[in-house]
Amino acid sequence: MAFTLAEILITLGIIGVVAAITMPTLIGNHREKVTVTRLTQTYSLLSQAIERMIQDQSDLTIQYWGENADARRAKFEELLPKYVQIIKTCKKMQRGCISPTGYTPGVIGAPSGIWIAGSSAITNSYLLKNGVGIRVSTGGYCQQDTTLEKKVCSEYDPYCTNSKPSLDYGTYNNSCISLFVDINGPAGPNKTDIDAFEFIIVQNGIVPAGSPKEIIWTQRFDSGCAKFEQNVNGKCTAWVIYNKNMDYLKCPDKLGWNKASSCK
Repeated sequence: MAFTLAEILITLGIIGVVAAITMPTLIGNHREKVTVTRLTQTYSLLSQAIERMIQDQSDLTIQYWGENADARRAKFEELLPKYVQIIKTCKKMQRGCISPTGYTPGVIGAPSGIWIAGSSAITNSYLLKNGVGIRVSTGGYCQQDTTLEKKVCSEYDPYCTNSKPSLDYGTYNNSCISLFVDINGPAGPNKTDIDAFEFIIVQNGIVPAGSPKEIIWTQRFDSGCAKFEQNVNGKCTAWVIYNKNMDYLKCPDKLGWNKASSCK
């Protein structure tokens, strides 16, 4: 049975329409799976590296790696190349590791404009062998009591006091170091919570930003990821790792740690 040219053209047209409808969804689903996989693998890589760092430092938790936040960050950056494979180091705003200028909020409802972290101009970034770029930033700064004669910052530092087993009193505000991770290095789209995510280093390890027990308002999933009421994003990291999806891009109002874990 032969087909006429008109019938063939109609069939091809139908196939084209179906492809045009389904391909964006298929491509989007594939990209999401890649993001989930790369972010999860990076979390595992960094977790193992930091665990080994602590063990090799005579099991001293990160709180005791320096007298203040800058000293702890410097110690971490000194140790980092010994535990992860780094192929390039970018000083301050040098190009080649992550975007040197900033990141556009990537989620529907996020404020417009470019987000540039205040410390981005004075911190280093690194490109790992797996193509992931990371920027290391300080955690909390020591608030020394100047009335004390003995001013040893580690004794009075209210920051860098949280640990992985107890994440119920503000992981972010009690952090030791902050890591900004771009899963594809300097390549686009360079959007927070699309290809760029935040991790928080606490005394004894690393946790993804926006963790289920986080109580700091701007760092929680509901206000820091799903609603984006602040212009500093990156708080969807824990959601991606724990729930293995990026459904905050599709149905943010439906989701929450005590609500639905996906749009399905």
